[in-house]
Amino acid sequence: MSPTGFAYAKLLFGSHDTHISAPEHSTLLEQLEPAPEHTHWIEKYWVRRGNSKHNYYRYCWMSGRKIHHCHISGGSTASPLAIQRREVVETAIANGKLPIEIEKLIKGWKHEPSTMPKMPPNNTNF
Repeated sequence: MSPTGFAYAKLLFGSHDTHISAPEHSTLLEQLEPAPEHTHWIEKYWVRRGNSKHNYYRYCWMSGRKIHHCHISGGSTASPLAIQRREVVETAIANGKLPIEIEKLIKGWKHEPSTMPKMPPNNTNF
């Protein structure tokens, strides 16, 4: 009779302690440790509208094997505001901020008032 299931695995790999958690099953405390720079970064991405491509920045971070993305508001990569915000995120990464803190920072920018002047409605003098 050949061994099956757990008995077969025990023959192949020997006896081991099954109470030690695997690295992918981390605790909440382990998740709050600062992420190494290679697990979160900024990248430029593009969106096609009509016949042209528009470039934007986004903050990316890994959680396990999943890559999360968060758009950095402020306009295209040519916009001074987007460049300034990219630099703020780069500094936060370099200072060891957690991905959840950086995401909160970025999402907070969406609620800031625009610095561009508002056009009055029905204004045809442009």
